Amino acid sequence: MKIGLFGGTFDPIHNGHLWIAKNAYETYSLDKVLFIPSGISYMKSGVLSVSHRVNMVKLAISDYPFFSLSTIESDKNQNSYSYETILELKKENPNDEFFFIIGFDSLKNMVKWKNPEIIFKEVTVLVAIRDDGNIDLIKEYIDEYSKEYGACIKIIQCEKIEVSSTQIRQDIINGNDVSKMLPSKVYNYIIDNRLYKEMANERQ
Repeated sequence: MKIGLFGGTFDPIHNGHLWIAKNAYETYSLDKVLFIPSGISYMKSGVLSVSHRVNMVKLAISDYPFFSLSTIESDKNQNSYSYETILELKKENPNDEFFFIIGFDSLKNMVKWKNPEIIFKEVTVLVAIRDDGNIDLIKEYIDEYSKEYGACIKIIQCEKIEVSSTQIRQDIINGNDVSKMLPSKVYNYIIDNRLYKEMANERQ
């Protein structure tokens, strides 16, 4: 099987995440995409509880039979590293081919991750770019990582995505409507559980 791995804090998961995953699935004929919410993040602080983030991912992907949830990171009581997750999944599924789905900002910073050489060795990296993305700059990174790490990096072309988890959280705090940025089930979950608005003081 060809399996996409899409990790992140998903705080919250939004329509942009789903667009990227669907484009990866269709463009590279994947059999499924695993959404992998992070557990304890060593790169971010003030993140919403694991249980809420996992619940939102479940709701967001529930209407897509080719999307699945993996709790391989969120079940851990320690920092999660992408290279460890990849090695664990490959050990469990030795006959499958894995594709690591990320955005361009993550690609630029991957050399700062723990053991990036293992990631580049074990998976094909699919990097999502917007229509207005600087394709020449992206190709420079691809060429650099290909030469240094032997990386196989391919592009996922997406429509311009004017949505981010950071902006959604801030809009909720400010009382702005975010319903069009989120899957309806996720939006309702946030409203029903009064997420983010009550956490405004904690995040400032």
